[in-house]
Amino acid sequence: MSMTIYSELSNEYQRRYAEYSKVEMRDLVNKAYAKIMRGVEIKWKDIQSISQRYSLRTPLQNLLIELPQIKEVINQVEHNLAKIENSHEMQVQVVYGEYGQGKSQIANILLELFSDTTRFPNCIYFYHSVTTINSFIEAFISHLSNILTGKPFYSKIEPFLDQLRYAVDSRILITQIIETFSKIIKELSKRGYTTVLIFDEVDKALNSPDDFKPWGDLFVTLNDESDLKLLLVLLLPQSTAQQMLLIEPRLERWTTALHINAVYLTGKYLDFVPHAIGNILAMKAITERISFNTMYLEFAAHAISFQEKRLKSLSIRAVNQWAVQLAEMLIRLMNWNWDSLLTQFQHLDRTKKGQVIEKKLRTFLTNTQIPNFTLKNPDTNEFERYHITYSNDNLTTENKVSDGHFQIKKFVENAVVEETLVASEIKYTDTGSHDSEQINKVKILSTGFPTIFFSLGSNTETANLIRERINLWHKQHSALYPVLLIHIPKPLITPLLILHEDSTTINPAKIAILTFWAKSLCDFMQPLENFFKNLPDKLLERAIAIRLEKLKQITQLGSIQAKQDQSPSISTTQPSLTTSTNNKTQLTIQSGASSPQPNLMVEAITLFCSYIDAAIKSWKTIQVLQRDVLKKVKKQYPLVADSFEQIFPQILQVLQNNNFILITTRGDKEIIKKTSSWNISHAAQLLIQQFS
Repeated sequence: MSMTIYSELSNEYQRRYAEYSKVEMRDLVNKAYAKIMRGVEIKWKDIQSISQRYSLRTPLQNLLIELPQIKEVINQVEHNLAKIENSHEMQVQVVYGEYGQGKSQIANILLELFSDTTRFPNCIYFYHSVTTINSFIEAFISHLSNILTGKPFYSKIEPFLDQLRYAVDSRILITQIIETFSKIIKELSKRGYTTVLIFDEVDKALNSPDDFKPWGDLFVTLNDESDLKLLLVLLLPQSTAQQMLLIEPRLERWTTALHINAVYLTGKYLDFVPHAIGNILAMKAITERISFNTMYLEFAAHAISFQEKRLKSLSIRAVNQWAVQLAEMLIRLMNWNWDSLLTQFQHLDRTKKGQVIEKKLRTFLTNTQIPNFTLKNPDTNEFERYHITYSNDNLTTENKVSDGHFQIKKFVENAVVEETLVASEIKYTDTGSHDSEQINKVKILSTGFPTIFFSLGSNTETANLIRERINLWHKQHSALYPVLLIHIPKPLITPLLILHEDSTTINPAKIAILTFWAKSLCDFMQPLENFFKNLPDKLLERAIAIRLEKLKQITQLGSIQAKQDQSPSISTTQPSLTTSTNNKTQLTIQSGASSPQPNLMVEAITLFCSYIDAAIKSWKTIQVLQRDVLKKVKKQYPLVADSFEQIFPQILQVLQNNNFILITTRGDKEIIKKTSSWNISHAAQLLIQQFS
């Protein structure tokens, strides 16, 4: 764990907890946490009454993390207001952000900012989530009437408001509505008022050019007026600006606002992730009227450290949701006396620790819902359902016994058509590394089964070294089954302690909490699902590789040499391909290089035969066969890929003429079947004679 992460998390938590413990902040915190839990922005109107009750200044900003992008928006807006005071000319502030990047939260922060009448005594501010121009005008009329009624100059404004009411109701030309609206803003400007219009979700006005045209007319009209103390704040995705300019080219006069002075939201906490999570933990503690001690904060810091890279890449909303779930988990752990269980665990010897934690992980795997999935069969276009369960029953290969196994059942129309067993090995280390015997056991298990190795307590360096060894195994031995490493660092394994020693006594609430632990803190459920989803393809690749190795021996590829140019000169020119008149593709060398080159077409043919032998169990469409084989040939033998594609139909014809395959139809699809005469080595030798 990075001490910086713990320090930032702990300091933020302590500071916020002290602040939120004040009576005047409790209601705000309860309201804010409820909003964060639901994944929605904290609206100024939702907390305005609480703020007024306790005379709080900028409570919304105080509830949020003061990110640089928030400060930049506020600074830009204040700078624009100062320019308006000096020039009495309209200013435009553009804030770019994609969906979920915080545009609406920024809008609410601005509403709170302008509500401070001591800082902005003559500011009329209005927020509108863009729909139609008429709905905006109606809402703005109502807003002005409410805040200006009783003002000495209201009689000067009221006739314009009445004209707008009549215009909207009577569907008068939009140009007249815009003209009257402009007069209202000008009248307010004469009397020292600055109007701030905050337009959110501007992209909603761009469903069609006709929808945006009145908005374009409004913006251009206001822009061309003088003596308007008006600030337009536009919150929109960056692509919307380009669409606006295409529909309304006159807005090019906003080039500076749209590009140079615009603020771009990242929508991420980035380096402020620990601060954000510390804030949410403090909120949760206040709502529950408890406090998290050092043990819980250290666990949270370890979780952040393990997920740091991912958390920095997530949106603010996604990090908030992750933090809320972490907070809820810590409360549950507290209710189940996790800190006491952890203290007891830490006093055990190494062997006992391993026995306890390994058993509890097996209990969790047995009782949790392993991700199930469906895959589409490219030949039939039918979806095949895969159901996965975990069992403590052992699998044995070469006298090595697994700790348990996963069973994958493939269903087609509710009938099990195939079963695959995956060995699991679960090992705890108290020292941060595994001994070589444990690693070698995983390798031996993978000679008989796909294998998943749960490395509990290992450090990151050890986990990386194991992954490197697994990759090396598969480079050296094509017959090994796929292996997945699940790495759970020592500080993160301890929530498993809440499970009862008796595996038959299962609390569903504990399994639910540990499922979040597995998915979002340790992040191993998604790799598990990916491993199972990719396993059919990996098993096919293994089967092809085994057949390919055998074919190379049978056809004696090593003795097949490329044609050599007799010139004695030495050249580094690359080999080229030529196709002879008898459709035999050969590799010729445009140099006098003395080292022999393998016949790549021979290797492509053996790959093709290996694929047919491994992939066709009943039948396969020729379209899928050709697509998959050509993809593999292009990847492994790119120099002959084009030539192989040209002779592909002839290869099929030769195999059918020699009764190795049968080409027929199934519905509207052309399919291929292996006949009873199919023999991979004979087929390969025949094709090599014909086409190499």
